[in-house]
Amino acid sequence: MKKLFKFSVAAIIIAAAVFTSCKDDDPEPTNVDKTELQALYDVALALHDAAVEGTNAGQYATGAKADFKVVIDAAKTVIDDLYTTEATVAAMITQLNTAMGVFMNREIQPVSTDYLIAQWLFNGDAMDASGNGHDGTLKSGHENFYTAGSPVLPVLTADRFGNAGYAYYFDKGANIEVPYSSQLNPNEELSISVWIKMESQDNNDYIISLDRWIGYKLNLQSEDKLYYTIRKQTDPDTWEFVVDDDSNPYTVNENAWTHIVVSYGAAGVIKFFADGEKVREISDRGVTGDLMTVTKNLCIGQQLPTSDYMVEEAGATDGFFKGSMDDIRLYNKALTDSEALSIYTLEFAEVQ
Repeated sequence: MKKLFKFSVAAIIIAAAVFTSCKDDDPEPTNVDKTELQALYDVALALHDAAVEGTNAGQYATGAKADFKVVIDAAKTVIDDLYTTEATVAAMITQLNTAMGVFMNREIQPVSTDYLIAQWLFNGDAMDASGNGHDGTLKSGHENFYTAGSPVLPVLTADRFGNAGYAYYFDKGANIEVPYSSQLNPNEELSISVWIKMESQDNNDYIISLDRWIGYKLNLQSEDKLYYTIRKQTDPDTWEFVVDDDSNPYTVNENAWTHIVVSYGAAGVIKFFADGEKVREISDRGVTGDLMTVTKNLCIGQQLPTSDYMVEEAGATDGFFKGSMDDIRLYNKALTDSEALSIYTLEFAEVQ
């Protein structure tokens, strides 16, 4: 009995030692200061819960709340974790701040008309809806673009909602010419917004142009990438551009309506947007300054007004757009990310 008792006591002592050892191996709560993260979480959650998705100004783009909530939930997990580290908390604060900024940029904002130069709705005609009087005239293209004796004008077609006669179809140099105005030739900032449904071709598909690369232009080049060019005001014999780049790697899909925004700001930042999403931003060109002043008429659908084209490009073989266009806007400011998204959302939902 004494031996059994001694064995039992020894076993208890060993078990206690093992238990004590296991307790020593368990991690202790870190007691990291989470005050800043908790406060940020509370703000983010309140912002999320108060937000409403929709297509009206003050609402948020569809899907914005779900994307934001993923990060909010991740922050809550860090807050509840007794063993988290200072580095994890700091990283979560950065991530949540970034997510909040992205979410706020997805709020649909009314886009001020103060900077609107022109707006061609193409609702049955090429009149300027901005009130600035920049009405367009339908023109046939360069004679090299069509069968001799058969000039082609832009043709009214269905818009992205299927409404007949609410967009224009362009081919074989058919274009819309807008008389020159200094308003159409801003000297500091410029943004272009347009819906296109292009048919791919081996051609520098000109969407809109004020004397091509002499002034500014938006067109499609190799692999159907967007190409945006603005020339700087400089010596006529010196070729210097504030913008001359493409949307790489983004390419426009063929035979599908796509909303395009390109912008240039006085700080030298160039942005490309497609269907409300920024697909490229360029800020390292290092060239700024007033934009080139030119006096040619603006052309939609071709490089140049046909009368100028006949003289300057007598052997022309390309330089026109093939496909449909609708709802073109020109602004004398660099549209923000939120404004580009707002225009897309508002125009996409016009008849939804």
